[in-house]
Amino acid sequence: MEKKIRVLHLWYDKAEVERFVRQMAETGLEFEAALVNSETDFASSLINKQFDIVIADERADFTLSGPEHLSALDIALEIAPDVPFVVVGEPKCFSDAAEPFKAGRFRIERQSLELLGPLLRKLFIEE
Repeated sequence: MEKKIRVLHLWYDKAEVERFVRQMAETGLEFEAALVNSETDFASSLINKQFDIVIADERADFTLSGPEHLSALDIALEIAPDVPFVVVGEPKCFSDAAEPFKAGRFRIERQSLELLGPLLRKLFIEE
């Protein structure tokens, strides 16, 4: 039996959460997801629990709402720098944000969420 992949999912839209969970289930991988939608819950989850991967909807990013104007990626890099980070967004959101996405950082277009399965398999099965 494969180990359960512990996922921290920063969500924006409840309908997207259903799609995310459905897509995760279709991978055939065992997973356990913690769903959060605020900066406080996101940071607290990273501090208090261990995750194998963070998946964040770019629309839920709180760059402008946090007291220090930190992005979800900034917070994840600070608290759990070794945890792979996937941002799900629109194609336009990726044009100016190329620099932070290097080793262990990935982007998936919302319309191509089916690519999540192969990415997870590559990260956790083929390692």
